[in-house]
Amino acid sequence: YAGGSNYPPLCFIVLKMLHYVIPAGVPTADQLVQSGAATTGLFLRNYEPAFISYTIFTMLCIVGICISIIHMARSLPEHLRYCIVLVNILSGPFLFLLERGNLLLLSICGVFIFAALRQSPNRALRIIAYISLAISSAIKIYPFIFSFILLGERKYRAFVFTTLFTLTLFVLPFALLGGMDAVSGLLAGLNQFVDAHSAHGLGLQFSIQNMKSFTVLATGILLLICDGCSWVKFVVAGFLCVTVPSVSYTYSLVMLLPGLTMGICDKLSSPHTNRLGPAQLCLLSLSVCTITLPIVALPGNTPESVVYPLYWGGIIINLVLILLFVSIVFGAIRASAHRGLPWADAVQGN
Repeated sequence: YAGGSNYPPLCFIVLKMLHYVIPAGVPTADQLVQSGAATTGLFLRNYEPAFISYTIFTMLCIVGICISIIHMARSLPEHLRYCIVLVNILSGPFLFLLERGNLLLLSICGVFIFAALRQSPNRALRIIAYISLAISSAIKIYPFIFSFILLGERKYRAFVFTTLFTLTLFVLPFALLGGMDAVSGLLAGLNQFVDAHSAHGLGLQFSIQNMKSFTVLATGILLLICDGCSWVKFVVAGFLCVTVPSVSYTYSLVMLLPGLTMGICDKLSSPHTNRLGPAQLCLLSLSVCTITLPIVALPGNTPESVVYPLYWGGIIINLVLILLFVSIVFGAIRASAHRGLPWADAVQGN
């Protein structure tokens, strides 16, 4: 944290566990000179045993995601289950995430496990689901939004357990990394990161920082608690994970994939349940596609003038996300009106 890191402490615990299996440990000064690497991190990036360790870690995360998807689609024919797996791991954000090598891969694996096991009749599997979400939240913070789904399902003890376990995994590792100085370092690192990356321009950004983020967050949490459709709740939680953070790049769109998976499974199992469903799934699918279009012709928006130039593909995905959220809010209001809730009638009347 003295170097300005913006990663929660559990990330360093995970990286240290990977580091322990590397024979070389910390390279000597001679090794750094011979390899031409300026830092220990760059040396390990090109060091074959470290790369093997990372590759195994990546494969385990992908296998965990694939098994979770297959479990979520267990009521469907086998060929459809594998097609849904391919939809996820070949989506644009997922491939970009693999390219970046971000620990978000472990975090999204935890969210998938939570989505797959949270309603299991086996109590041990449900606890694994809650622990997985807690690990995911302690690594990336914002996946904790998914825990509000438990409130919507009236699983209050599960929500409290997940919250306490998340806090434990988030706070305790600070003791190994400098205590209160590490806490201050993380806060400084986060501020530094946001300030630096906010100056990069709007390219690859899916944050709604120019809108009323708090309003969207409050509306989204209300949907998580009150809305009746399970897959839509996961879409809303993923949407909040993508749009509420002030810096949110392409790979953050993987948080939409659990909701997309559940939505596909739901529509293939019962295709005539909701008229808005197919349109929402189309929007959701479009948001995780790689859309290659020309650069937006604006003054100063060139690869030479900004770090991340804005392309039309990015604008389209941003608009798709907004349309998706609006359609979900509209669907929730309509469903509430059908259930006879007075506030929904008032909103529809207005």
